[in-house]
Amino acid sequence: MKRSQRLVNIIKIAEYQERKLAKQLAASRNTLKQYQEQLAMLDLYLNDYLKKLSAIKKNNQEVTISKLTIYHDFIQTIEQGIQRQQHFIADASIVIQRHEQEWRKARAKVESFKHLQQKFKNAEDRELDRQEQRMIDDYVNRPR
Repeated sequence: MKRSQRLVNIIKIAEYQERKLAKQLAASRNTLKQYQEQLAMLDLYLNDYLKKLSAIKKNNQEVTISKLTIYHDFIQTIEQGIQRQQHFIADASIVIQRHEQEWRKARAKVESFKHLQQKFKNAEDRELDRQEQRMIDDYVNRPR
């Protein structure tokens, strides 16, 4: 078996690993996107409740202490959720960076194997050309 042919299975394995890492990277990016969307929703909720509270103050509406406490507690809960979501986003970004690095290494490995295979193939082709040329030369130079 030629050296270039021996690399075929190795390249297939490397490509499989690269595809697996690419899917993992895509899943990580989707997770980050979901976290960002959830953060945007929490920001909307917070702004909505702050506007409601501001409108109550602006209109000089009478508010019971219990209602004000409920608003305050809910706003605080939303702010805590926002902080948690920001931590999730930071962690997901780190995971994405790691997955991108792993994928790039796998991609480089595939390209390296393909380059090596092409190098072997070129050498094999040159050797075949030399053999053919020798055969032609031998045929031409043989006595008749």
